[in-house]
Amino acid sequence: MFFTRWLDSFRLRPRRPAAARGARRPARRFARHRLAFIESLESRTLLSAAPVVASFELANDTGTPGDYITNDPTLAGSVTDDVSADGLEVQIDADGDGVADDTTWTDTGGAFMYDAAMMVGSYGTYTIAARAGEFDMQTMQTVYGSWVSLTFTWENDPAEVGTFELANNVGSESLPKTVDGIVTGSVTNSDGSVDGVNVEFDIDGDGMADDYTLADSAGGFTHDLSTMLGYGQQTIYARAAEFDNRAAMTVYGGWVS
Repeated sequence: MFFTRWLDSFRLRPRRPAAARGARRPARRFARHRLAFIESLESRTLLSAAPVVASFELANDTGTPGDYITNDPTLAGSVTDDVSADGLEVQIDADGDGVADDTTWTDTGGAFMYDAAMMVGSYGTYTIAARAGEFDMQTMQTVYGSWVSLTFTWENDPAEVGTFELANNVGSESLPKTVDGIVTGSVTNSDGSVDGVNVEFDIDGDGMADDYTLADSAGGFTHDLSTMLGYGQQTIYARAAEFDNRAAMTVYGGWVS
């Protein structure tokens, strides 16, 4: 009895028309699709591709090309970007800690140059890294690409004394003699000027300069050592000393006797 009444009540329960039952479903589906589209659009709008350091090399690989040994520590590179590579920030990391130590900027074509002497200061082998960044107007943050590194050796081929002899030899080539103590010679410099190169003289063999003169524009020098020398057999040493402004240090050639 009870079961029959319950079944009848269920059958007699008023039902919504079919149109009413399905009316809200399309709206819910549309809302879900619209939300997904907006989220996808926002994610694509906010995620800006970071600029990329496409090349990073020595600007002037002196000596043997490709050996990354140079007397010019200027670095050169290029940046690519999906919008514009003009005027982008390029960070320089000189100590490998992943933090920028200096900054330079790209030109209108995306190229940049950096004088590593400003950061490393003296000769040696270094690894320098660079990465590019641009300001994202959507996130209001700077977006950086990956670090790209370059290892190179900065050295300066020193000026050398090429010839060194008595100015007025009254003896022979194998046993030179002089009565005035004047010496003469020439300086060579494979990667720089010879004009004004310092020529040092060591008259007592202790490896320390006792006197000096300057080479002329052709690399020649003449110097009177008579006031420093006594009579008898003497051994005199000469070497070139070149001051490098970029490294702020003096580079010495070998002693020639």
